[in-house]
Amino acid sequence: MTVALRPYRDDDTPALIALFRETIHSVNRRDYSPAQLAAWAPAEIDAAVWADRQAENDTLLAEIDGATVGFAELTAEGHLHMLFVHKDHQGEGIASALLTAMEDRAHATGQSEITTDASLTAQPFFQRQGFRRLAEQEVERNGQTLRNCRMAKTLSIEEQEASV
Repeated sequence: MTVALRPYRDDDTPALIALFRETIHSVNRRDYSPAQLAAWAPAEIDAAVWADRQAENDTLLAEIDGATVGFAELTAEGHLHMLFVHKDHQGEGIASALLTAMEDRAHATGQSEITTDASLTAQPFFQRQGFRRLAEQEVERNGQTLRNCRMAKTLSIEEQEASV
């Protein structure tokens, strides 16, 4: 099984929304209530808003045999806005591959740190990847309060110099 990474294209949005919704409703259910999951990943998501954001940010997709199995989205400021892996491909190294690619891209733009707002479910992954916890947060989504954690990872100077 070979995972290929590629940049976002305009026609990717429906697949990314489906992957996002399915992953949240299956993987994150151990840490969030059904009402919180429905608020976080509702049945109706504005595809135009997603497409605009994904085109504006640095968005990469992970594919296996042409099927989308994950994606990551990084802002110009070095904030990892999204990192999701399909519910059937958890634990296969896809998230690590996407994160490594995003770190490389952040290095290339001179970022010294990457931040993210990690769900309760994702926090152990980010801690294993060298992120540190900055603050617990409560965010509101469609009338529900969800807990997450602001996390950050300092990008090494050696890696930054190597990417220049």
